[in-house]
Amino acid sequence: MLTWKRLIGRLKSGLYKAAAGHLYFGNNVIKIRYDILKNSKHGGLTDTQTYDYYGNILFIEKSEKIMAMCPEICYTFNKFVYIIKNIENSKFSSFKATHIFIYPFLHD
Repeated sequence: MLTWKRLIGRLKSGLYKAAAGHLYFGNNVIKIRYDILKNSKHGGLTDTQTYDYYGNILFIEKSEKIMAMCPEICYTFNKFVYIIKNIENSKFSSFKATHIFIYPFLHD
């Protein structure tokens, strides 16, 4: 049974992208451990056994933020697109990307 409040909230919000058993949101990834779920015969697994959490997967400055609903996923080329915004300069601009990062799928 799922009890991890952060994951429950993320799933309810819909503010994530899913690809090959990974949930991507902002600068974080949650890996769903299908290998453990598949081999568990009796259930009773804890959330920490079933999911791996990785935070701060991109090295960005404290003044930068990953735009909402990133990464964008290109399944054709198996790539992620992260759009980064400098939040210190956001007073004068509603949207001004400072960086755009394109990465291969982390699970490939």
